Amino acid sequence: MPQTSRTLTPHLQKMKLEMELRGLSSQTLQHYLSHLRLLEKYFSKPAFDVSPDELKQSKTSN
Repeated sequence: MPQTSRTLTPHLQKMKLEMELRGLSSQTLQHYLSHLRLLEKYFSKPAFDVSPDELKQSKTSN
């Protein structure tokens, strides 16, 4: 199901706009946004609030 700007949080809307300005394909854009949503779901917080240390720690705990 394609995602519209209405279903995106403000920070994901900004990221989408930045990617569009860089000329990324819509398929790439949707792929990146879906992975960011998975990241947010895993950490239960916005992607921009996830620290590099949290990412490293989650990698070693799997």
